Amino acid sequence: RASGAADASRKSVILFWLSGGPGHMETWDPKPDAPAEIRGKFAPIATAVPGVMFSQHMTRLATVADKLAIVRSIASDKSRTCPSLRLIVKRRQRSLS
Repeated sequence: RASGAADASRKSVILFWLSGGPGHMETWDPKPDAPAEIRGKFAPIATAVPGVMFSQHMTRLATVADKLAIVRSIASDKSRTCPSLRLIVKRRQRSLS
């Protein structure tokens, strides 16, 4: 498809939402300087971004880390996971009553 001026402002996003999957300390945020009981169990590896470390199992993503927007924390005023997830992904709230 031909690109027009309207397409120039569009952005693409790939969201890795690992609900029930490995924790952030085993993937994106190994916390190598934290005490043993807090840090991830896998070895940290350097990425393409100086000072940013990923888990040893994220080698291919580590090479392109300078092209990623890594969000390592999210906060919500919702006390339940499902409404918070819906708000983050769909940018809207639904009444639960």
